[in-house]
Amino acid sequence: SHVLAYFSDWTDMKAQGTQISLARAKVGSADNPKAWKKWHNDDFTEQGLGGSSTPVIDLRPQGGDAHAPHVQYVTSLGCYVATYCVLSYADFESHKSDSSGIAVAFSLDGIHWPRRELVYHAMTVPRPGDRITIHPTMIIEKTSKGKAEGWLVCGYSPSWGHDPSRPPHHLAGMRVVLRTSSS
Repeated sequence: SHVLAYFSDWTDMKAQGTQISLARAKVGSADNPKAWKKWHNDDFTEQGLGGSSTPVIDLRPQGGDAHAPHVQYVTSLGCYVATYCVLSYADFESHKSDSSGIAVAFSLDGIHWPRRELVYHAMTVPRPGDRITIHPTMIIEKTSKGKAEGWLVCGYSPSWGHDPSRPPHHLAGMRVVLRTSSS
């Protein structure tokens, strides 16, 4: 069994923008930096420190970035659930949030994420005056077979900035119900 660590890969070594990558270490060895291996070319082969990674959530084909992941295994759903930020390059240029915001994704193995949905529209990188959501996290409170209920929480500002005339950013949340496609 392994400990999984999802991370925003900001290195941009291959002009990939910011995407979500994955590393793992065996349980009991996670405190050793040399025990970590990154997912690369369909296997955990690269060193955790300094090695290359292949994104497990990659929005380059859609013209955007995926960042700030929070992933958990939800037993009642029988799958991993990820919340993360989506930034569309076109939205950033136009100061709109048609394709940017918070996404929820589902995976049976924690590597392949075929089911994704944008659940809230907003910018996900700070820019003065823009509405922003950052660092989404799912808090599961109640489960039953094929269903999980709880809160999707994130940092939020209706108009980002540090000027005293702007409202401060704060924790915000919304109730969510997640279901497997068969329930």
